[in-house]
Amino acid sequence: METVTLSTRKYRFSVLSSDDAPAYYRGLHYGDTRSGKTFLAATAAAVPEMSPVLLLDAGTSSDTVVGEDFGGRIDVIRITDVDVLNDVYRWLSEEGIKQYRTVVLDELDTLYRILMQDRMDEAVKEAQRKNESRDPARPYLEDYGILFNRMVSIIDTFLKLPVHIIATSWAERDKDPITGITFIYPSLTGKLALVIPAQFGVLAYQEVRKVPKAISPAGRLSGKDEGDVGDYTIYFKGTGQFIAGVRGPSRAARLGNLMVNPTMSKIFTSWKGD
Repeated sequence: METVTLSTRKYRFSVLSSDDAPAYYRGLHYGDTRSGKTFLAATAAAVPEMSPVLLLDAGTSSDTVVGEDFGGRIDVIRITDVDVLNDVYRWLSEEGIKQYRTVVLDELDTLYRILMQDRMDEAVKEAQRKNESRDPARPYLEDYGILFNRMVSIIDTFLKLPVHIIATSWAERDKDPITGITFIYPSLTGKLALVIPAQFGVLAYQEVRKVPKAISPAGRLSGKDEGDVGDYTIYFKGTGQFIAGVRGPSRAARLGNLMVNPTMSKIFTSWKGD
């Protein structure tokens, strides 16, 4: 990448050649509880190009990594409210970023609830200044709009940091009343379930114990469920049952449709093309 200079004037944009590989892995991995999302992200600690790892835990999933040996350094910060989130980002952008090569945002749906609580606290205070009453448990349409913009902005801000980013989210399910097919997607409210995944170069669905033989050309899972409790699967190609995908045909081809018992070493090596 180079900064463009024409004559004596310097313009505030850069030209990225199509030959340049993306510098950082940007992945959103989603799945049910106990599907191995946090564990998989933590295995980045064993990858020299991704370690050390900073895990920002908006819930309690960091219990998966505390006291465990992942072959490298993992630091954990619990995000309990918006003030902590703001302080962490400020620290990272000013000095903390020098200490890490990967930041894990774990989990986005829980982070959304923290932002919602903060917004409703604001709304109650706004109502009090107007001598009005406001139920903190009943957000208005306006509140959802504010939360949408804040959530997108926060993710975009973190994605601009010069580190690898792995985000996690629980999975949500909707059953089509006509076809009876249940569709799985990241557990994010409203349009966020479409907009947030689009911010990432890799969107992958994780599950445990079900190891399909293949994804058919028609986009269906084929084969019997097999494997024991120790078998985890991550899918990089979407089907008629869930959303997934990888930007860049060469990277998508290297990652393939799915990976059984994945680690970030396997994923990163395939993604990068080493």
